[in-house]
Amino acid sequence: MTKKQSLSFIMPAFILLAACAISTEARMPLASVSVHGMSLEQLAEAQSIELTMPLAPTALGAIAVRSNPDLNALRAREKVAEAQVFAAGLYPDPTVSAGLDFPTSGAGAVTAIAGGIGYDFAAIARRPIALRAARANVETVRMDIAWAEWLTAERASLLSERIGYLSRIKSQTARFRALADKELKSVLDAVARGDLPAAELDARRIAATDAADRDRTAELQLRSAQLDLNRTLGLDPFERLDVTPPAPLSDKTVDFEILVSSALMYRADLAGMRANYAAAGAAGEAARLNAFPLPSLGINAARDTGSVETLGPSLSFVLPIWNRGRGDIRSALATDAQLRAEYVAHQETIRADIASALAALEITRKQRADILQQIEPLVRQTEATQQAAERGDIPEASFNAASMTLLDKQITETALSLSIRELENALEISVGRPLETLK
Repeated sequence: MTKKQSLSFIMPAFILLAACAISTEARMPLASVSVHGMSLEQLAEAQSIELTMPLAPTALGAIAVRSNPDLNALRAREKVAEAQVFAAGLYPDPTVSAGLDFPTSGAGAVTAIAGGIGYDFAAIARRPIALRAARANVETVRMDIAWAEWLTAERASLLSERIGYLSRIKSQTARFRALADKELKSVLDAVARGDLPAAELDARRIAATDAADRDRTAELQLRSAQLDLNRTLGLDPFERLDVTPPAPLSDKTVDFEILVSSALMYRADLAGMRANYAAAGAAGEAARLNAFPLPSLGINAARDTGSVETLGPSLSFVLPIWNRGRGDIRSALATDAQLRAEYVAHQETIRADIASALAALEITRKQRADILQQIEPLVRQTEATQQAAERGDIPEASFNAASMTLLDKQITETALSLSIRELENALEISVGRPLETLK
C-alpha cells in the first residue's frame, strides 16, 4: 500500500479518536422536594437578611427576586439560550468519506479505495445570520426574565401591604364581632328577665351571625395573603414573616399620557417582543439565503480495481428550480406580520389597562374620601355616647350601636385603602416602574 493510500485510512482514524477525546459530563439526577420548605433562618443566611425588624415591602420584593423558585427555574432558560449562541458561533466541521470495493472477478484486479474530504460553505454563509438570531433570542429570554422579576417583586410588595391592611381589618372585625356578641347576650338576658319581647332576638342573632361571618372571612383573607407571600418567597407555608405596617396613601396623580409613554419605554416585556422580532428577522434572512445555490466543496482521492489512482475536486449544491426556499420565505414574512400585529395589540392592551386602572383609582379615592367624611362626625358621636353611657345618662346598648356603626365605616375605609394600593400596584405593573419615579 502506498503512502497516499495509508493516509486515506489514517486521517479518518485520527478524526474519530479526536472526537472520542471530547469529555462529556454525567447528567445530574432530579432533586427530591423536601417535606419542609425553606425556613426563615435559611432565607436570612442566603441573603443576609435581618429578621429582628419588620420587613418593608420593597425589601420583600428584592428578596423575592432572588429566592422565588419559579424565577430560579426561569433563569435556567438563559443558560440554554447562551449555549445556543455558543453553538451558532461554531464553524462547521469538514466531512470525510472513505470506502473499499473488493473485486469478485477479473484477473489482476486490486481492491478499490476511495476517500474524500468536503466542506459546507453554505453553513459558513449562514453562520453570521444564525449567530445574530441566537443573540437576539438571548436578549428575548433576558427581557422575559426581567419582566418576570418585576412582576414577582411587585407581587411580594403588594402582598406585604395586603397583609398589613388585612391585619387591620381582622382587628376591626374582631372588635365588631365582640360588640355584636355582647349586644346579643344583653338582649338574651333582657328577654329572660321579661324586659324585652322575644322578637327582639331575631335581629340581634342575624347581626351576630353576620359579624362572625365577616370576621372569619377577614381571617381567611389574611391567612391566604400570608401563604401567598410565603409561596412567592419560596418559604415554608408555616413560617410567619413580620412585615411593616402599610405606608400612608398618597394622593399623587400622574398624567395618562406620561404613564403610557413610560410604559412603552420601560416595560421589559415590550423590549422582549422587539428582540423576538429581531430574531425573526434573522430567520427571514436565512430563508432568503437558502434561495441561492450555496456550494459544498470537496477533494476526492480514489484507486480503482485496475490500480488507477485519481485525485480531484468535487462541487455540490441545491439547484433552485422549483422550491427556491419560497416556503421558508413566505413563512418568515407571515411570522413578521404576526409579530408586528401582536406588538401593536400588546401596546393597545397596555394603554387600555392603564386607562382602566387610572379610572378605577380615581373613583376609589373619591369613595374613600366620602367614607372619611362620614367617619369624622361618627368618632365624635361615639366618644360623646361613651361618656354619656359611663355617666348613666343613656343605656350601654346605645354606645354599642354607635361603636358598631363607626367600626363598620372604618372597616369599609380600610378595605378601600387596600383597593387603592392594589390599583396603584396595577398601574406600576402596567407602567413597568414605580409611580414615584414618574414626573
